[in-house]
Amino acid sequence: MAVLAIAGGTGGVGKTVVEQLSLHGAHHTVYILTREVDMTPLGSQRGHGDISLTLHHQIPPKPILEHARFLKVDYGHVDSLTKTLQDHKIDTVISTINLETDAGSQAQLVNLWRSSMKIHRDPNAAPGIGGWIPNARALKKTNLEYIRISIGLFSDYWGMPRIKSNLKPFQWLLDMDKGIVVVPGSGNEKFTVTYSEDLARVIVKLLDVDEKWPKRGFLSGSDISINEVIVTAEKIRGMSPIKSLSLHAEVI
Repeated sequence: MAVLAIAGGTGGVGKTVVEQLSLHGAHHTVYILTREVDMTPLGSQRGHGDISLTLHHQIPPKPILEHARFLKVDYGHVDSLTKTLQDHKIDTVISTINLETDAGSQAQLVNLWRSSMKIHRDPNAAPGIGGWIPNARALKKTNLEYIRISIGLFSDYWGMPRIKSNLKPFQWLLDMDKGIVVVPGSGNEKFTVTYSEDLARVIVKLLDVDEKWPKRGFLSGSDISINEVIVTAEKIRGMSPIKSLSLHAEVI
């Protein structure tokens, strides 16, 4: 049994992990990390010099996992983060933070893990491109047991709203409603797509593995080309063809 902290547990991927824990990991103790109260200055009253502040409490939704608890944290303060995790005897951190928007928070977590000998496992499943390199380098400097899971791109976006997903809608390459697709290169190049629930199920299974984790993990729901996606999309749309917009890299 693990004592877990889920960083990014109120986001799309994090919620999906919590759902799978409720189905297949109820024997674990689960904490969901959420940010501290945000104080935002709204303005000042001239003549009095008083600044009006409104507290914006991030009121987290009731977790699906009944025994899960929320821990309010500040990702910007390593010492307080360390104390929070040590006080709750947390031994495993699942990071689902979006590296594109929260790379700083992820870096703070890595610094935290380096300073806390209590944390010995970290399945890192954060999607993103720009932020993963510095975080991967930081992880290599630790003595942690960790695994970074690469999943390609999420297939959820192509099935919304007709498939179950906690991710926010996002259109990349293909817009089914407008019948438009962007074709990079020849369109025959293969890439990997993975369903978010499949990723979450794998993470939950990893928690019960006794063997030491490898540093890297690769998960592929399907390897597909954009031209194959177009064929499938046209079948779904019936007689409505998909308009292709070519995207070629300019050689300098």
